[in-house]
Amino acid sequence: MSSNLPKQVLKEIYDLQSGHECYALDNELQIVKDNLEHFKNLSKSNITFYLFVFEEILTEIGLFEELIDFLDEHNLTSAKISMSTNNKIKYGTHPLTNIAMWSRVTMRKNIETTHTDDRSKVELIFSNKNFSLQKRNIKENRKYKSICSVRRRNDFRDYIFKNINLGNSICRYAKFDLLKYRDLTNFPTLSDLIKEYHDSYISIVCETNNACVNDLTKTPQFSEKSLIAFLSGTMPVIFGAPNIVKNFNDIGLYTWNDYFGFKGDELYEVDKIQSFKQVINKISELSTDEVKKLWIENKDKIQSNVNIISDLMNYRITNQDKGIQGEGWPKRLF
Repeated sequence: MSSNLPKQVLKEIYDLQSGHECYALDNELQIVKDNLEHFKNLSKSNITFYLFVFEEILTEIGLFEELIDFLDEHNLTSAKISMSTNNKIKYGTHPLTNIAMWSRVTMRKNIETTHTDDRSKVELIFSNKNFSLQKRNIKENRKYKSICSVRRRNDFRDYIFKNINLGNSICRYAKFDLLKYRDLTNFPTLSDLIKEYHDSYISIVCETNNACVNDLTKTPQFSEKSLIAFLSGTMPVIFGAPNIVKNFNDIGLYTWNDYFGFKGDELYEVDKIQSFKQVINKISELSTDEVKKLWIENKDKIQSNVNIISDLMNYRITNQDKGIQGEGWPKRLF
């Protein structure tokens, strides 16, 4: 393992790779209740046990607070919760560990494909095919000034894409909606999309945010969207839940929100959408040559991002043959 990672992260990754005392959380917290006496004994002996959230974060309103209260009430001090947040939460694994949990995540190759267990229709996101995880090479001569490619629609994204004009950029909004049919056959495959990121200097990222949950839990949610932006060697500007940018910066990952004058990272999306739109307008005013110059000036920071995420993706934590417990647990994380 890389000695550049914090000791806490190295320890958690080692534990997770072993698969020992790892449990998949369910929306009723039944796995915790059923194993309460066992967990009490583990905590008395100061033996760590891990509770995984497989669908990125807990999406039932109030469930996160209920879990924390349950752990407090029964003095389960050796519990560790892993979910897709970049905040340092109570009982939480380190945010870098949470990023490492994405190392074996698969995704549909085509946007129009619904959820499937057909392995021929999914692929590993963070593979050596899609990224230079070993050599960590970064493509320098890129074709596009920026990329802003968004699949699923919401009101904030509608506003971001309204009258958008980024010039020499990839600007794509599929407006995918589960309730409305749209022809998405022209949207790129996952691999083609990642190639576009490798060919762009700036990435404009509209992160996932289960707002009704995050309003209560203060657990900023991240996904493959930000990780692809970091790992492909772009300069990310990120729009998402409160403090998502600050929290990435706190764990050593560079973003360019501040450079472009973004204000209100600590606010909810409705209160900072105007500021993010101004960031996009500033990017629109720059030429490709100006952005390339900025990219070259920041190459050391960009390389640092690539190195950190590559380290974490190389661990390949999840292994369905090891002892993650919980009825019907998925074959992949998140």
